Amino acid sequence: MTTDLSLATQILESSFQELKIEVKDWYESTVYDGSNSANNETSEFIRAQFGKMKWGLGWSRYIPPQQIAKFVCSCLGYDLLRYSPVRSLLIESFLNKNNDEEINSQRLSLCDALGASTHISDVELVKQVREMSWRPSSRSAITICQAIGLPTRFAVVGSSENLEPVLVANPVERIYPLLDFQEYVKTELTSVIEARGRSMVCMPTGAGKTRTTVEALLECFSSSSAFEGGILWIADRQELCEQAVQTFYRLTMFLAPGTPIYRLWGGMNPEIEFTFDGINSGFSGIVVTSTQQLRSRLKNRDLNAIKIRELCDVIIIDEAHRNLDWCIHCINESVRRSDYPAVVGLTATPRRRVRNETTELARIFGENMISPLPNSQDEFNSAIELLTNRRILAKRIDVTTHDLEIELQTDYNSPLNLNDAYFVSIKMREKYNLKSVLIFTESVEQSKSLTLMLNMAGYSSKHIDGSTPATQRKRVIDEFRENSLQF
Repeated sequence: MTTDLSLATQILESSFQELKIEVKDWYESTVYDGSNSANNETSEFIRAQFGKMKWGLGWSRYIPPQQIAKFVCSCLGYDLLRYSPVRSLLIESFLNKNNDEEINSQRLSLCDALGASTHISDVELVKQVREMSWRPSSRSAITICQAIGLPTRFAVVGSSENLEPVLVANPVERIYPLLDFQEYVKTELTSVIEARGRSMVCMPTGAGKTRTTVEALLECFSSSSAFEGGILWIADRQELCEQAVQTFYRLTMFLAPGTPIYRLWGGMNPEIEFTFDGINSGFSGIVVTSTQQLRSRLKNRDLNAIKIRELCDVIIIDEAHRNLDWCIHCINESVRRSDYPAVVGLTATPRRRVRNETTELARIFGENMISPLPNSQDEFNSAIELLTNRRILAKRIDVTTHDLEIELQTDYNSPLNLNDAYFVSIKMREKYNLKSVLIFTESVEQSKSLTLMLNMAGYSSKHIDGSTPATQRKRVIDEFRENSLQF
């Protein structure tokens, strides 16, 4: 199967051949020439990636010429055509094949999309493509993609994912039932919500915290008239916000069709419908926001943020151990209300390294911890062990550098540097004969660099993070499940 990366690499390599360009000279003059300020940032990024991985890949001062096209395409990904030196080179190669009737037709379309005269010379047309302002999803961007032979994803994916600020779910027939330990957590949590109490849900990563909590919330709100307000879900990262939105969306289709789900993060500003019947105020629906967004809005006395906090019936704080001081302040402000909301924290790590943090977490959530199995509240590790034995969680394997027969450059107490992460990844795959490996890194930046490094070494690898568009994310996950990806 030809991937987008390999296709882009093939097209760039064929362009070098078509135009009889010396690849090494093109790379040096393009990436290391600072004369074009519009591309300085991208060139600097490419140079930085080379500097990070040249040692691990066995490169010296220069990239092997036969690797340059793949390296540039891997570095830039779906933003390849944003980089004007590549964009203009590919168009020049396209125009060089001017004897083909189809290409002449595409040339006319390109001129039309750019607002150029059909009589413009090829040299002037290439110059216009190089100097144009790249606008994702524009007609000119899509036309350039089609002319070059790249999927239109290269014209649209590089932009921010235009998420709708409000979602409304329609009914569906069925959802998969919760497992027995999830049902136990849901039952315990439902009691807390109905009593407007406080609790901390402690479930290991992969055990279904979000799905279980969302189902408990929706069942409470759909079966009881005691809740006039809505649900406020706070998460520390945008990726967790979107995970919550998608979970609510799937479950509201079955449990509460028509319920609005509001995205309140990343600059989105949905119009939330507040109600007042002369006695009670409230809002209908679910507001999902990031800690940073809500904190900033409350600090600036944003009226909608104040109303949401004061009128919601339930506050859910995902990864409650993060931003602990501010979470305490937010909860204290909310419970001053006469009709104080239920407050639920979610965490996969109830035992903190700093003892007073563990104590404070327990205090603000009412010393009430809900764990996946009955009578395991004080033994969180036992719950992990039992779920692992049931093959619900993957078995943890601790591996030393001695086992992998490698020596790390990174200090023991520091995060792995890029080259060490690279060697650990490939050695783990080899040692355990794994087809596909899922890697979690210290940062998004390291994940992107590691993906690039693995691709350059010949391993099929892809990266996803919180900003990855949903369609692209689904493609990557499907490829991983089908063992089409090694990392």
